[in-house]
Amino acid sequence: MGTPSSLSAPLRLVIDLTSRCNLRCAYCCFFSNPDESVRTDLAPERWVELIDEAGRCGVLHVVLRGGEALLSPAFDAVVDAVVRNRMRFFLLTNGMIFDDAVAARFAATGRCERVKISLDGPEEIHDRLRGRGSHARAVAAIASARRAGLPLYVTCAVHRFNYRMLPDIIRYFTDELDLPDFSFSGVSICDAAEYALTEEQFHEAMHLLSVHEHPRMASRGMYGGLLRWRRLLNGVPDDPGCRKLRKDMSVLADGTFAPCPTLSSVPLGRVGETTLLEAWRKLCERIDLHENKPIGPECAKCRFYGVCKGFCTGIRNTGLNANWRNFCLARHIAVYGEAL
Repeated sequence: MGTPSSLSAPLRLVIDLTSRCNLRCAYCCFFSNPDESVRTDLAPERWVELIDEAGRCGVLHVVLRGGEALLSPAFDAVVDAVVRNRMRFFLLTNGMIFDDAVAARFAATGRCERVKISLDGPEEIHDRLRGRGSHARAVAAIASARRAGLPLYVTCAVHRFNYRMLPDIIRYFTDELDLPDFSFSGVSICDAAEYALTEEQFHEAMHLLSVHEHPRMASRGMYGGLLRWRRLLNGVPDDPGCRKLRKDMSVLADGTFAPCPTLSSVPLGRVGETTLLEAWRKLCERIDLHENKPIGPECAKCRFYGVCKGFCTGIRNTGLNANWRNFCLARHIAVYGEAL
């Protein structure tokens, strides 16, 4: 059985600093979820109070996301509070307003752990669903991060219009942009059904990642799932519980504490009404969220039943549960064999 964290406080807070965004990506998980897009942003002074509270509790890292985090009127004050509390921060951005000045400021803090920029491939692919001109701005943001010497990580959303282009995208990332670190995440049916990968498309995409594997692929997202399948094939069991829920906690744009971004519909309290430590204790008490277990009706008869624990508690506890076959190794092997 998965066990809750033994930590007295989270090591990392994942903060949706604002519900504002300067793009309307067709498959965005934020704006396709009315519970998220209508949230009223927490007041800037409340965010600063939360960071100060986190510092007193021993939180070490803060992930700043949105919407687009750089649009938040609280952004500068939050970064100052992170630095003042001797924590480190990680920014997720679409790159539209991330420029040399922002990059230089981040570098000057000495506390920027990483900048993660969204890029879905070459211009035609990226701009098709993110908007004209967004590719150029993302590439410029990558250049700004590099000039400032910031650790850089690029993530690509994989959907039904670009999944067969994965070999070209990998070549673009490695040969043309020379990216040091990149990952792929599948657009899910919970985000935008018309762009989400079907089961067949998902497994084809995973096969393409396997065939065109590159050492710069980060062990996260879809490639992380591929590495997990390889471990299962070698008889290495899944962790019985979610590792992230043992050390991370999320805060939504309106100040609602939640277990993680996937489980944003599970409130643990609210900034100003619930302390960070009270919210953390509530998360630790939710044994049902910590335990991984197989989720499909076919699982009990599967050859991997003894080692597969169902991949993710967030998937099991949300609408993604209906998409469990995407993450099924046995179904992948039935089509593509065991040469992962």
